[in-house]
Order: sequence, then structure tokens, then C-alpha cells
Amino acid sequence: MPEANVANYDAFIAAVKEMYPGCTSDRCFMVVDLQTVSRNQMGVQMTSIKAKGKCFHAFMKVVQLLEVKGRIGKAEMNRMFLEGFLANIQ
Repeated sequence: MPEANVANYDAFIAAVKEMYPGCTSDRCFMVVDLQTVSRNQMGVQMTSIKAKGKCFHAFMKVVQLLEVKGRIGKAEMNRMFLEGFLANIQ
């Protein structure tokens, strides 16, 4: 990659982004990504505020874009959030 030099970092980043179409678009997350985050949350034991915060941050990162773009409703978003917790604490 000829753009890969220390003198022009911005050109390097632009070249990398060209190899990954869609990485800057508003379609970088889909509902399936939110389902994946929710399932991954289920496997994490919530033993501290920090662990809860990491899970919440990962969920919100995806859900905010989906909600703004009208690709998920409040009820579905809330259901997926609760599914991220073990059944005995839902």
C-alpha cells in the first residue's frame, strides 16, 4: 500500500477505508448485530458495575444507530436488552 507512510496518516486511513466499503455508512449495524450483542451479554456474569457498564455500552453503541434510522422499535429494543440477562434475573 503506497499510502502507508508516517508522513501522511490521513491518506493511509482513507486507503484502508476504501478496502472496507460501508464502514463509514449509516448501515454499519443491523438488527442481527444487536442480537449478537445481546447473546454475548448473556454469557457474561454481572459481578460488578464495570461489567454491567461494558455490556450496556456495547448494546447502546448498536441500538442508538438502529433507533435513529428507524430500524428498530422501542419494544423490540427493550426485549433484546432483557434477553441479554440470564433467565433467572429477567
